[in-house]
Amino acid sequence: MPTHTVPNDTKYQLLILHKQGRSIKDICTVLSVKKTLAYNTLRLYKNFGTVTSPYAYSCSVGRPRILSQEDVVFICNMIQQHNTIYLDKLQKELWEKRHMYATISIISRALQHLEIMRKGVSFSAAERSDELRALYMNWIGAEACDMEMLLFVDEAVKDQRTSTRPCGWSTQGQCC
Repeated sequence: MPTHTVPNDTKYQLLILHKQGRSIKDICTVLSVKKTLAYNTLRLYKNFGTVTSPYAYSCSVGRPRILSQEDVVFICNMIQQHNTIYLDKLQKELWEKRHMYATISIISRALQHLEIMRKGVSFSAAERSDELRALYMNWIGAEACDMEMLLFVDEAVKDQRTSTRPCGWSTQGQCC
């Protein structure tokens, strides 16, 4: 059966009504709470001066987070700037810039939680330029007086914009 939590405001209203001299039965009727909650709240206030137990487990269930929200934002910014970065390089940058040591598995899990996937990088879209192709064709046309002199082996070329890494990171639904 799921636990029902009562807001702290209701518990403080319970205290106010009790200090005004109202009975527990009347308070429970007005606030729609059970008698056990009323008695427990009064006991906690008497013992600790608050309506919640200071010994209660206040964190979320599970292991505490290693990466802070700022660390996660840093990782996202690094991925946006360098989408082909390797996890070990990302780990090194996190240590050098944020002084935060995180294992590769922690970084990988954070990326998975952010829905950032490892994908193949599309090279052709970044390199294809109709303007550069037209300039090249004009230059070849000026250099070669006879078109029979030309021999084309392959059109593939690597320039400075071609990444040597075939895979990169991007969010789900976007190309890399």
